[in-house]
Amino acid sequence: MLIVSVALLLLPLSGCALAARAFATVEAIDMAQDLMSDRPVVRTGGSTMLATITGTGGEGLRLNGRPGGDRLDVLPDRTTVTVRCRVDGPERDGPFGPTTAWLQVLDPDGRVGFMSGAYLELEIDPATVPSCPAAGQSP
Repeated sequence: MLIVSVALLLLPLSGCALAARAFATVEAIDMAQDLMSDRPVVRTGGSTMLATITGTGGEGLRLNGRPGGDRLDVLPDRTTVTVRCRVDGPERDGPFGPTTAWLQVLDPDGRVGFMSGAYLELEIDPATVPSCPAAGQSP
């Protein structure tokens, strides 16, 4: 797939063809990166599901090892994370209202953890994010 993307870049570009080739190249690179990773990600319409931290009042949002538990780090507002799946956990109230939805995410440094959906802005309803597999099951 990556070879096809490089070949597309070498062809002459004009008009709408430029936009189409650029989009196809970005999608191909995105898919290749996912194939090389052993981490599953949520896909909607062929693209990786991203969420942006927002509304923490400058305090940032905790990246936890489990919902509501052991803090791994605190990430600042406007940080983008990759969504993997959803579980229920302790209720939190944020700019999007109270929720028990916790999303398993991959942060920009490659760490996997959980964040409250109360402070994550998604392109879709968090309730539509697939549930995480039960402990001991493969994703």
